[in-house]
Amino acid sequence: MQNIKIEPLSPYHYEFKDSENNLDKIDYFFLKGDFQVNDNLKKELQDFITNYSKTNTKKYAYNSVYIYKETKELNNTYKGDKSSFDGLNNKIIAYVRFNNNELDIFYILEEGNVVFDLIKNQEVEFEFEQ
Repeated sequence: MQNIKIEPLSPYHYEFKDSENNLDKIDYFFLKGDFQVNDNLKKELQDFITNYSKTNTKKYAYNSVYIYKETKELNNTYKGDKSSFDGLNNKIIAYVRFNNNELDIFYILEEGNVVFDLIKNQEVEFEFEQ
């Protein structure tokens, strides 16, 4: 069993209107602890996102969730802003997106590449682009 914990990463919550005046949201988290990409991690991430989705009280056109690997910089003392994540794709463990509050993307990443699609439940291989 892996010993991991998913915690908020500053700026935890970023809500904004897009170019079509739709309400969008981005949330940032980091994965604390030792882990390997395996079925246990996938299950823990799925459980986390299921619980996360229940907390949405607003209707968002798009709601993205980034879960980063804990590093010396990305941890509970991190105080960056949304632009400070530029260039850190290789630290993303999971990217999730809801379209009108419906889950439509759930990727597991390693070193900036998507390696598993949890919605399709299949291995994939392509570079992640934000």
